[in-house]
Amino acid sequence: MTFRSTAILAVFSAVLAAPLFLRAQFVPDPLSLIASPSSPSPGQELRVEAATPTFDRNTALFDWRVDGKARPDISGVGQSSITLKAPSTIGSAVRVTVTVSRLDGTQNALSLSIPVSELSLVWYAHTTVPAWYKGKALPGQNSDVDITAFPEIILDGRRVASEDLIYHWNIDDADSETSSVGKSTFRLRTSEFSKVTHTVKVRVEDLDKKIQKSRTLYLAPVAPRVAIYTLSPLGGPEVRSALFSSASIRGILDFLAEPFFFSAQSKKNLSYQWKIGQVAARGVPENPFLLTLDAREASRRSDLSSLSVSIKSNQELTPAAVKIIKLEILPENP
Repeated sequence: MTFRSTAILAVFSAVLAAPLFLRAQFVPDPLSLIASPSSPSPGQELRVEAATPTFDRNTALFDWRVDGKARPDISGVGQSSITLKAPSTIGSAVRVTVTVSRLDGTQNALSLSIPVSELSLVWYAHTTVPAWYKGKALPGQNSDVDITAFPEIILDGRRVASEDLIYHWNIDDADSETSSVGKSTFRLRTSEFSKVTHTVKVRVEDLDKKIQKSRTLYLAPVAPRVAIYTLSPLGGPEVRSALFSSASIRGILDFLAEPFFFSAQSKKNLSYQWKIGQVAARGVPENPFLLTLDAREASRRSDLSSLSVSIKSNQELTPAAVKIIKLEILPENP
């Protein structure tokens, strides 16, 4: 054996006899942190996952830190995902860091800053309701509804103006969507059928796509309705006492028909058909939604057992709304 061969064999033997030490080395293996949602709302639960496509996550040690603080309670072997609660302030952020140690001693480390933002949807139905009505006008059949997105997105300490954001609108999970910068309001025409729920989705993002926020809204059109009220001596409707099933009248009494949730600019754009018993009656010419009933006169020419009104819009597919009440004629001099 030559001297060179003897030297090589000696070195190899020394390596085999030496104890084995695995030193942690950082390697550029693909590792990514994915937050869902990418920008949570205040107090919303979010999930952060460490994606490890090139090695088995079940044998790796995940050491998590949240806002600079070690989190041994959520760290450990195979703990590749964590669940957190977003801060309660819009514009704040939660910073997550993970160090992944593999069996071969190599490590990967990555940090992610997750901003907190908000997105709300508000809708407005273009349907009829009385001026005194304190409730919200509901979307009627075949009516227009405006849906407006109100984003609150703060980047680098500055609130992003709503007109500088991109809005992606999708209706009823259609294959196509409407996308435009600054289009924060979308108009929907509801179905001509009641009890058909529309699904409205919007995704809002900044121009650099650093933040994306999504919201979903469900709208179901309702059938139009009508209520009958009596008018007080001062001329105003008795709004607290709608005539649900019957009315007692003596002498002359004024009735008011109020249409709810019709697709019309004004209740004057609707048609009204009154009936006393089975006989058609005519409302006030300039205000057809009003009917003056003289019980003494009407009793001589028709059946006073009931009063009804039917309201119809000029839209063929919109059904009429009908209200019928029973009438009780009281003696003129009790």
